[in-house]
Amino acid sequence: MGRGEEDFAGMRRYGKFKAGIWAPQVVVALAVTREGLPVKSWVFPGNTSDTNTVKKVKKDLKGRQLGRALFIGDSGMNSGDNRREIVRACGKYILAGRMGSVKEIKEEVLTTN
Repeated sequence: MGRGEEDFAGMRRYGKFKAGIWAPQVVVALAVTREGLPVKSWVFPGNTSDTNTVKKVKKDLKGRQLGRALFIGDSGMNSGDNRREIVRACGKYILAGRMGSVKEIKEEVLTTN
């Protein structure tokens, strides 16, 4: 292992990848300014739930007097519980995912009335 890797070796936990397989992984979060400059980063054990990740980031950024916040996450963050926590944390969010794979998108966005 390279320098510093031993610090994170204990954080590798089995988590589920989008392809449906379970493998050791870590979760990485990054807060940046609107210009893209890093403000803070986090590394979580691979089995950390998305909701707990959002709660920890929110707690750590509290007191930084942020004017606005926008959360960007992948399709793994797209659940009712996660969306509610993100709204409580920062209000606005963008979640990436396939349009046809999310029930709410199918029912509320893709249907024509």
